[in-house]
Formats: sequence, structure tokens, C-alpha cells
Amino acid sequence: HTHTHTQGLRGINQRHLRLAFPSLADANHIASSCIAGITAPLRFPVHSPFPCLRRLAQSLVLYPHTQFVCAQHAPVASRDSMSRSLMEHELATALFSGPGRTMPCDARHGRYLSAVAMFQGRRFHSAAIDQAMQTMQAKNESYFFRWNAHTAIRRSEVMAPLCKTSATMVYSTTALGEYFEDMSDKFQRLLSRRVFLQHYLANGMDNMTFDIAGDALREQAAVYRGLDTIEDEEDCGSWEDFDEEEETGLVPAAAAAA
Repeated sequence: HTHTHTQGLRGINQRHLRLAFPSLADANHIASSCIAGITAPLRFPVHSPFPCLRRLAQSLVLYPHTQFVCAQHAPVASRDSMSRSLMEHELATALFSGPGRTMPCDARHGRYLSAVAMFQGRRFHSAAIDQAMQTMQAKNESYFFRWNAHTAIRRSEVMAPLCKTSATMVYSTTALGEYFEDMSDKFQRLLSRRVFLQHYLANGMDNMTFDIAGDALREQAAVYRGLDTIEDEEDCGSWEDFDEEEETGLVPAAAAAA
């Protein structure tokens, strides 16, 4: 599930684009630019090998129950402005430190599990993209696990000659635990005051349904927080250890499927 969030889109418009009262059209412009970047490999010729959607999903979801991913787009521009074409290193820098986060979740509060970066526009130089991504990954080394530092990011180049250069990165991060904890806290505060509850109960929902939903949010937050506690050692154990790890839900998705 690739998520965009109203709070994240509003933050881009207010803090970066300096729009005091952003409209729905402004938020939709940011969201559509991001979605267009994600779907670009399906609509334009791809210069570098790009995996099918099934392989892409397998690459992004390393563990069970970590199917939620975030997206970041660069450059970020308002509807009425014209953004200039950026070079490879500028796009790579913006993907890691720019304001284009569409979720109220800062990846720097956790670690990247996996990511796919898609560059679209004029013909890019593959070597320049590789160098730019490696440089940014080295600068942000503390935000990656050592055991997947060299395989965490995949990238592709989409040849869209009529479009200005842009880039979109879809990534999975343990910082999502912070987002789910915040969502769980807000949910519990509303539930304790029984806010809006009458509308759902009138349509046949049971009180127990809300308790189950609250538990699910707390469990989801615990999954991402638990990933932060995985020891970052070169020797990650043997395959026999997976039986014990499976009880905690932290088994690699490929091993769980097997």
C-alpha cells in the first residue's frame, strides 16, 4: 500500500511552497505528480531493467505485515510555477533530504528497509545516477541496515523526452512505527470520548470492532518498532534461527512464503 496523507501534502504546500491556505487542487497537484512518477515505468519506455509489479512488491516488502510504503517526489513545485530541470545529483539529494514527503513520517527517525527510485524525463546518464545514489546512500549510512546497505535501493530510468526531469522514490522504513503510534493515540482519544461512534453503531457495527481496530494499530506500530531492534551484525545467524524468529513476526517475506 503506497500512502499519501493529507497532513503530509498540506505540510509541503505550507512549509515549502509558502501557500498560507492551500486548496484541494494544490494538494491534488502534489499527489498526482507523485503518482505519475510511480506509474511512469508502466507508461513510458524504461532505459534500465525494471522489474514487473510482482517482483517490485517482493523487493519492497521484506517482512510480513510491512506492506505499507511511503513515497517522496522531487522537485516539488506549485501548480502556477515552472520548475527547472534538475541534474541527477540534485534529484538524488532531494529524494533523501527534500520536502517532498507525502506522509507525515520522517524516514530519518528510523531506517530504510528497501526503496525503489524512478527517474523520468530526458535521457539520463546511468553512471551519473549510480554515482549520485551511492553518494547519498553513503551520506545517510546511519539510516540503513548494514546487512542490506548494498541492496536496499533499486532504480530505473524512464525515457519521457517531453517531460522535465523528476524523480520519485517509493520506500519502506521503520519510521512508520512512529506514524502508526500517533494514529493509534488519536484513535484511542476519539474512542474514549465516543466521538462519531453513533454513526457507525447505527449502521450495525459492534463496539468490539473498535477495540479490534485499536489493537491492530498498536500491533502494526510494534512490528515496525521491533525491526529497529534487529541487531545490525554481519553474521545474522543460520536458517535454523528462522523458526524461532517466526514467532515474533520478523521473518523475511520470502522465507515465510516458503
